[in-house]
Amino acid sequence: MRQLIVNSTTEELIPTKDGDSLGWNGLSGSADILAVAEFAQAQDNLIVVVTADSSATERWSNGINFFAGNSASNSASNSATAAGNLDVLRFPDWETLPYDVFSPHQDIISERLSSLSQLQGKAKGVLSVPISTLLQKVAPTSYLGGACFNLACGQTFDVAEQRDCQDGSIELVVTRWDS
Repeated sequence: MRQLIVNSTTEELIPTKDGDSLGWNGLSGSADILAVAEFAQAQDNLIVVVTADSSATERWSNGINFFAGNSASNSASNSATAAGNLDVLRFPDWETLPYDVFSPHQDIISERLSSLSQLQGKAKGVLSVPISTLLQKVAPTSYLGGACFNLACGQTFDVAEQRDCQDGSIELVVTRWDS
C-alpha cells in the first residue's frame, strides 16, 4: 500500500460502489494536483479531472506533468515523454460562442482530435477537461478512426494506404506542389 500526501492509502480513496463519493479536504496550493498525480500513478485506470474552465484545465495538465516527472509539459505535446511515466491529456474548450461566425483556432481543433484519438486505446493516465466541454457532444469513434491520422514532419505519406484505412467514408483529396 502506497501512502499518499493525504491521510489515506490509495485503496481507501477508491469508491467501493456506484454512487459513492469521496472528498479530499485541506489541500492548499498545488497539493491537490500532487495528490491527483500520485493517485493516478498508483492506479491502472484513466483518471478524469473535471475543471471549472479552460485556464484551470491548463493548470491541472501542466501541474500533473510536473509532478509526474514528465519533461517539456507544453500543451502541444499531449502525452508523456520518454522521461515521464504518466500520460496526461488535455481536452480543451472550443473557446468560441455558438453564434460566432468564425471557427475555433486550428491548434485547438488539432489538440481535441489528438486527445480523442489517444483516448481510444488509453487504459492509464489523466484526462483534464473543462465542465463546459464535457457537456458537449463529440464525433463518434467510428468517424474519428477514419478521419484522423498522425503525420510527422518528414514522414512519408502513403495515399493508397490512407484511402484503404478510411473505408471510403471520407474522400481523400491530394494536392501536389513543388517547393
